[in-house]
Parts: sequence; C-alpha cells; structure tokens
Amino acid sequence: MAFKMAASIAYKEGLRQAEPILLEPIGALNVIVPDDNTGDMMGELNKRPEEFSA
Repeated sequence: MAFKMAASIAYKEGLRQAEPILLEPIGALNVIVPDDNTGDMMGELNKRPEEFSA
C-alpha cells in the first residue's frame, strides 16, 4: 500500500514539474460537393466541435 501511495505522489509531482500542455492536431480539409448538397455538407461539418472556415 505504501508503494502505491508513493508512486501516486511521485507521478503527480512529476506531472506538475513537467508542465505539460495539450497539443491538438491541426489539419486541412478540402471538400468539393455539388451546389445542391452544399447546405447538407455544411450542416454535417457544423455538427462537429472543431473550428471550420469557409
């Protein structure tokens, strides 16, 4: 039990000292759709939490 507690404390302290940051992937998406389906495609893309620009 003492080993688990020591490992937990060491892990938390190591993370604190490392100062980690979250890196999110950045990518490009090109979508070509007929004019009739543009609204449907924009609706599908807007369902996702990512940021898109037209």
